[in-house]
Amino acid sequence: MEFNKFLALIIDKRPKTIDTRDVSITHSRFQSIYKGGSSYYEVMNWSTYYKLADLTKYLDYDCRFTELGCKQYCFKNKKEKEEWINKNKGENKRRVYWKLMCCCGGCRGSLGYLPSIAPGAVRIYARHFHYKTGFWREGKGCVLPRKYRSITCLGHSCSANHSETGRLLLKALTMSERQLLEYFCKNFKKHRLIGRYRWSASSITRYFKEELLKERKEEEV
Repeated sequence: MEFNKFLALIIDKRPKTIDTRDVSITHSRFQSIYKGGSSYYEVMNWSTYYKLADLTKYLDYDCRFTELGCKQYCFKNKKEKEEWINKNKGENKRRVYWKLMCCCGGCRGSLGYLPSIAPGAVRIYARHFHYKTGFWREGKGCVLPRKYRSITCLGHSCSANHSETGRLLLKALTMSERQLLEYFCKNFKKHRLIGRYRWSASSITRYFKEELLKERKEEEV
């Protein structure tokens, strides 16, 4: 979609979607904390979110999109698909996409379920957005690079058989920077990381990547 049209769509549908600070993502599950009479929002830096979200490529979401739809709700064959399209042609043209898209069916209306968008990434979203199906494409699924997807999208899976590290990673994506460090210290003591890892977002990202790759190799053996 053209940048100006996408920008107008954001303003029309989600006026608070663009994060003008360009340094953090405010999750839908943000917390308002009061100290000294004033409130502030707990947030995660965009760079941290992008790094962690990108690591979900190592998770098996068990999504299989074909021209007949996703594995959960696909048509039996092309003939059945054509008959269904012809039957519903006069009612709602988008209904066929709901059946093909499964959980991604609300992508267009929700702007990819994004709670906020960094100004620097708006053009990237605009380039991938389609006026009819959002960021979803028939036979491909989501065309957004993983790091730009929302936690709503990254947190859903038909298989739901993620490893322990995978589940910890998905939970980490919903946190603020401070909560992430506390969470990491609390849940990973058994790994004796002192000396090898500093308590920073980049070291946590590195740790997740190493663990996910290790688990993938063990599964292949």
